Amino acid sequence: MPKQRLSFLAGAALALALPFLWVHAEDAPTGKASRHSCPEPLLGVWRTELPAGDLLAVDLSITETSPGSFEARVAGSDGADRGIAVSQHGELLRFQSAKYPVAFEGKLSPDGRALEGFVYSGSAVAHTRLPLVDAGGERQWARTWSLLGVPAESFPFDLYVGREDDGNTYGYFFFRDQRLPSLYGYGMACDGDGIVVGEKNLNLWFEGRFDAEADVLDLTVTGLGGAVPVQFHRLQEEQVPESPWDTDVAPRPAADAGYGEHAPPRLDDGWDTATPSAEGIDPAIIGDLVDAIVSQEMAKAVSSTPQITTMTREART
Repeated sequence: MPKQRLSFLAGAALALALPFLWVHAEDAPTGKASRHSCPEPLLGVWRTELPAGDLLAVDLSITETSPGSFEARVAGSDGADRGIAVSQHGELLRFQSAKYPVAFEGKLSPDGRALEGFVYSGSAVAHTRLPLVDAGGERQWARTWSLLGVPAESFPFDLYVGREDDGNTYGYFFFRDQRLPSLYGYGMACDGDGIVVGEKNLNLWFEGRFDAEADVLDLTVTGLGGAVPVQFHRLQEEQVPESPWDTDVAPRPAADAGYGEHAPPRLDDGWDTATPSAEGIDPAIIGDLVDAIVSQEMAKAVSSTPQITTMTREART
């Protein structure tokens, strides 16, 4: 199996998340569990439906308890973290949950009808908007937030189990949906029929047993929103995708792709934003480049690149 493991986010995004980083225990399991002791019948490709709604989503809310004072709440499938202190730094509101690996930083929109900012969870950083909601007289901003960013309750989720050259057992995970992030397995450890395996990018932890008689993996997976049971079934040889990266769902139809000129929202981070045309860059060239990538006319994309480079230099001067 190829050993390339793709990162979920760029290093810059990870750097932004460091002040809020919450890390699941990444150490190999202790006790008798070993990466060398996984039984041979466990090797193969396994599939389950990952319950993303319960596992990877939480409800976020910030309530103004008195003028200028706020508290936050984070709720998942196994309970809620209430009364979280919200610190204020100028216009910025910040909080971090002790129960869930979630932190938020943002500020009120000028009309007060939304909180705009970022959610941090492990290595993930995502822009989000909490709209003002009816909370019985108190001002409250709330929404359900998911690590996946795709509205669905479950997704096909594959686990490849095999041997490394040194005899260790690996466990690699794959979604069959290109809209979803790449995944990174910690490896796998076994103790008899007991199994422990982790996934880093979504901060998932699987623990349970291999039922050799039924040929299933009965595991409990713990994630952002709580812990839920899942059962993996073995894929037969004819069911295994030709490549681990083969997908059932494309990112989106090519007809829906295209370039629209928009200035990024201006944040309180010292960076000014503007549209390309406002800075002297012809947006039609960028549109041609996007169209060339979508249609896979790479010769057209390459021929447009020098023009973009030239116009960018001119804008800087």
